[in-house]
Amino acid sequence: MQGDLELLNFYEVKPDLKMEIFHLMSFLLPHCADKWRGLNDQVGSHVLESLSLLGQVQLFNPGNQAIIF
Repeated sequence: MQGDLELLNFYEVKPDLKMEIFHLMSFLLPHCADKWRGLNDQVGSHVLESLSLLGQVQLFNPGNQAIIF
């Protein structure tokens, strides 16, 4: 996952891709939340991974924090 974070952080530096990743996460989180049925299902795992990824991207790129917060 560290390699994924480094790649995503590289793309997050590009202005046109900041919003694309934001839109992807904006779709992915509600979509997974709608399909989430239980604590131990695969969708729940995807929600946690997505939130973790979003948190890492925002944490390591202070300029991106303005988009979310």
